[in-house]
Amino acid sequence: MLATFWLFGALQQSESAIVCQDKPDDPKIVVLGVNSNAVSLNWKTCGANAGETITDFAFFRQRPGSLAREQIASRLASEGGFTMIAPFQDKKKYDARANQELKIFNVQGNDKYVYTLAINYTTNGGAFLEETFRATVDVKVPPKITVAPTREVQLSLSSRSVQNHTLICNASGDPHPNITWTKAGVPASQFNASGYLLRLVVVQREDAGSYICTASNGFGDNATAIGIVNIKCSDCKTERVGITIQGIDYHRAFGNQASVEFKALESNLLSAIWSTYADNPEKQLHRVDVAEFRSGSVYAVVELEFGSTGSDPLKPLTDELNDGKLGSFTVDRHLNPTIEPNTLSAPSRTTECD
Repeated sequence: MLATFWLFGALQQSESAIVCQDKPDDPKIVVLGVNSNAVSLNWKTCGANAGETITDFAFFRQRPGSLAREQIASRLASEGGFTMIAPFQDKKKYDARANQELKIFNVQGNDKYVYTLAINYTTNGGAFLEETFRATVDVKVPPKITVAPTREVQLSLSSRSVQNHTLICNASGDPHPNITWTKAGVPASQFNASGYLLRLVVVQREDAGSYICTASNGFGDNATAIGIVNIKCSDCKTERVGITIQGIDYHRAFGNQASVEFKALESNLLSAIWSTYADNPEKQLHRVDVAEFRSGSVYAVVELEFGSTGSDPLKPLTDELNDGKLGSFTVDRHLNPTIEPNTLSAPSRTTECD
């Protein structure tokens, strides 16, 4: 019993023997791409209480839940700087600095460690003791779309069979992202779904449009992807128009429909157009495609298909361009309604049909 009380007293004494003015957050949250280039763990101005003398300092790291620890750096109390321990001597990953600061560079997703500042000291009685201070680096990974919805699909409507369609969107991240869906131009109160699958059941013409998949986990920026659903129409009227997008420099990739740049610009432009027509269902918009992007500013040649009963189908788009804006784009205020195919025709477009 006496031995137990003596041990408890010794632990209590050890817990208060060393005092540091500042301590890092524990856990220290690091978000990749946000604050991961250089992370500082700083136990500032650590000193011993009366009767104790600090002899040396050392930094260690270990995996959460593991007892094995690797020594990163050490210094004697009489020395001004730390000495890096192999294999950490190149300082590309770590740099131990005076005043008990450990710098961690280029943090990656697998860099989840518990970091320990160990301070060795002696007592007046000659005992050699160690006091430790810990901080866990918890690495968070912003969401990234890993499976995007089909960029563009054209569905057939049939009175003889029920047509269903499923859009798929998935994402990675830590913690694992939540997936939500919205439809361009439609308030979230009227259309809001969650989960990596979005099922369109008994597809109607009104289901045509732009569907935005958003992945979020609370760290970094949300990730988004866009799926376009067009509806086939045998008796539709096709309008071919030109839209001048300002503030974007044309480059060669915009001339290749298979390029990432073409797909990204196309998806955002189509989503902006579908958003414009979401409030005008009477115009019976069935399909929107970008036929090509031409040079200058970026000049988009767009094809729209409207049901035969719709009147003045381009009016919503013309009205939208009047203030020089189309969604997030700055555009020329005038819509060119008579665009002829380029003499150098764009590559043929492939569509998916269910």
